[in-house]
This record gives sequence, structure tokens and C-alpha cells, in this order.
Amino acid sequence: MRIAFITQPWDIATPGTGGHSSIPILSYRMALKLRARGHVVTIFARLGDGQPVQEREDTGIEFVRIPLKKADMLAKPLKFYDRLARGRDPKRPAFASERYYRGYAAQIAATMQPHPPDVIHIHNFSQFVPLFRRKFPRAKIVLHMHCEWLNQLSPAILTARLAQTDLILGCSDFITGEAQASFPQFSARCTTVFNGVDVPPLAADTPSDPREILYVGRISPEKGIHVLLAAFERVAAELPGAKLTLAGAPGSAPYEFLVALSDDPRVRALARFYGGNRLKSDLGGYMATLRAQIPPALAARISFLGFVPHADLPALYRRAAVLVNPSLSEAFGMSLIESLAVGTPVVATRVGGMPNIISDGETGVLVSPDDPAALASGIIRLLKDESLRAAMGVRGRTLVAERFSWDAVTDSLLAAYRTILADGV
Repeated sequence: MRIAFITQPWDIATPGTGGHSSIPILSYRMALKLRARGHVVTIFARLGDGQPVQEREDTGIEFVRIPLKKADMLAKPLKFYDRLARGRDPKRPAFASERYYRGYAAQIAATMQPHPPDVIHIHNFSQFVPLFRRKFPRAKIVLHMHCEWLNQLSPAILTARLAQTDLILGCSDFITGEAQASFPQFSARCTTVFNGVDVPPLAADTPSDPREILYVGRISPEKGIHVLLAAFERVAAELPGAKLTLAGAPGSAPYEFLVALSDDPRVRALARFYGGNRLKSDLGGYMATLRAQIPPALAARISFLGFVPHADLPALYRRAAVLVNPSLSEAFGMSLIESLAVGTPVVATRVGGMPNIISDGETGVLVSPDDPAALASGIIRLLKDESLRAAMGVRGRTLVAERFSWDAVTDSLLAAYRTILADGV
């Protein structure tokens, strides 16, 4: 079977690791497993600085990188149009238009023509579906959702696209269920393929800090880091040795991608962090707000590490006593399975796909979102109980090995492909 993965037009893909962001990493790790089972896989991504347009890895995986051209520059005026038309329906933003990065998709289609794929696997961008359907009428088209756009964008935009899609994947049962509820006519086409993680051997001699709290993820308002800092003040007052480490690059999600679309009042309230310039990805404003929130007496106990390479994260998870995800909006929750994979228990909010991963009291602690007191209570509970942390870590690691290993994820993916390929795979 010939499979083409199409990443988002801002994603950079690299051999060996997949890249720095979640979708290229997911595509690459699935591609490795698919290639090992005899399938031909090409990953399409944006051309990064200094990268070759085409590159074939020793594993046989091919990377094809697309330089953005004038047609893709429509992205900027489309966002400007959103700014001018503040009264228009936020459920029909300009970024959902078929013109948004159309040049990127068109170049991919042209590159595919000599060797048409059997499966075209598109991440998040439903607007690419009609183009690929026209160009490759015999291919099976898969739309893989890692966000809530299918239940947030206007059905008038999406219905025709989904009708041309053979398979709709959600990265969690939450995302899949929301898509099915929004489009019951396509419910049978929807299924879940979880994100995956490496499950490394246990490192018994790895030192851990029984008072270290870890956060891993983007420094963005919807991730709830302002809630975590407020919770840490309570934790620090009760546990003088506690410290907080945050690993992740600053960069707020574009306002129109999330906050403007959400029906959740807690997410809508995040507009306060965007100020008047809501259509620019903010690299520093939210971080400045967070730093101003930290009491001087706690500054030495809170560390912002910035971007940490994916390969270096397991050591951070092993060192921590507990991983915390305080998000207000989360399609899946990668940090949860990455932490549990090395046996470090987690505290997370009951948001999005995270309850699909964590069983409260068994593999971690779930708390209400946007509630510093509840978050602090969950953290304190685990920090004070070493035996509970150990038991949750063991159960969590077992769960991850069974449901979220790359072999398990690839099994699920191939099973989903089989439902649309009459001659099997």
C-alpha cells in the first residue's frame, strides 16, 4: 500500500525524530511502523531552512518538502479580512477557506501525480479534501483530527468536505465523539486512533526529585499555566521543598483557531490574554503575564526551561515526582502518556481527551479545570504519598504499553484503513 501523510503547512519534518511538533512526530513514528510492515510511506511537509526538497531515509521513508509560494501568501490577507470583519460569524473564519494554503496542497498534489497513493492521510485541514478528491478520485482520503474544528466550525463549510472523505479519525474518543455528534450522517466513517509514545525500559538508577512538579507543553493561555502558577502558591505554602519546572516554547495559539471558536466559557474567557491584537501568534505577551504573576518569594522555585528537544523529555519526566497538565482545552494530552511511559504519575484536568487516558485514582488524578485549589490539592496528594505515586506509575506504564505504544497505534491505524480498502492491507 502506498500512503501519503500530509502535515499542516507550517509543520517542519525531519528524519530520525520526525520534527519538533506533534503531528510530524506522529506521522514519522507511524510511518516507521508502516514501513516495517511493507508499506510505502511519504511524508509531505513545509520546506524548512537548509532542508532538501526530497530526502529518503535509510528506513525507506521519503520526505517531500513544499516551498511556500505566492498562492500561500493568501494566508496573511485572509487573516486581515478576519480582523476587518469582526462582526462576521466566528464559526466561518477565513482560515477554514479552501483558499487558505491552497498553493501548499496544490504542489503536493502535483508531486503525487507520477505515483498516486492508495491512501491520502490529511492532518486537520479539511479544506484540502476537495482538491485531493478531484485530483485522485480512486484514492482513499483520511482526515485525521487533532483539534475540535469539526464540531466548532460551521457545518455549512464542512459537510461537503466530509462527504468526500472516506475515513475520519480522532486522536481521542473525545474528538471522535464530538465529530459524530456534529455529523451523525458520517458517524460510521469516524473512529479513534490514539497518539502514541515510546515505552522505554525502566531506568531504576535514574534519580528523581520527590518534590519536583513538571509541566511539558506550549506556553499558551489555553494550557492553563496561569492556573498552575496560582495552584503552586498553595502547594509551596504547604510543602516548602516543592519546586515547579516548565518545559515548552512560548507561543499562544492564534485567537481565531481556538478562543473565538469555543463554546466553553472558560476558554472564551482567555480572550483577556490576547488584548487588542488577537490575530497574531503572541510569542511574549502571555509569558510576560505569567512572570508578573509569580511572587518574588517563589521566583527561585519556578523554572521556565523554554523549548526542550523531544529526545530530552524522558529524562525530565523521570526526574519529576509528578507531571501536571492544567489545560482548559486539550484534544488528547501527549504529556500524560509520555510521563506514564516512564512511570511518573500525573495530575490533569477533566478536559477533552485527557479523561480518555487517565482513570482517576488509578493511573493519575483528575481535577476540575480552571480551579487552582483543586489542582493544588491533587498535586499535594501525590507529593505527600510516595507509595501512591509508585502504584499509579506502575499502572500507568502498563496502560500506556497496552494502548498507546507505537505498535498498538499502528494496529489501530491499519484496522481503520482496512474498513475503507476493499482489497485489504
